[in-house]
Amino acid sequence: AACATSFFLLGYSAHVTGTETLPQLWVSTVGPQSSAILELIMGMDTMMSCIGFAVVIADYMSISVAGLFPNVPVAFHSRQLLVMIVGGFILLPLCLLPNLHQLRFSSAFG
Repeated sequence: AACATSFFLLGYSAHVTGTETLPQLWVSTVGPQSSAILELIMGMDTMMSCIGFAVVIADYMSISVAGLFPNVPVAFHSRQLLVMIVGGFILLPLCLLPNLHQLRFSSAFG
């Protein structure tokens, strides 16, 4: 409920101020002096979320690889290797997309 309320308040504030992005909303409500702090916080939040997703994905993948492919070498069961594979071939390309419009169909899956 707290997240929904926060998103509602952000959306309502953006509507009232006529802004479209969080940095624009920040500048119009707080001022331009501290906008660099907001950018830093948003970058750190995004980075930590990506690391968290990579760790969770690697945990499940290491269990899945061990169960689905028992004959592969033990080195492929390594979390570190799986984090590099998932990060390099799945998460990095998603992070580098200039426009997330291509992912709109995936919103239906949660």
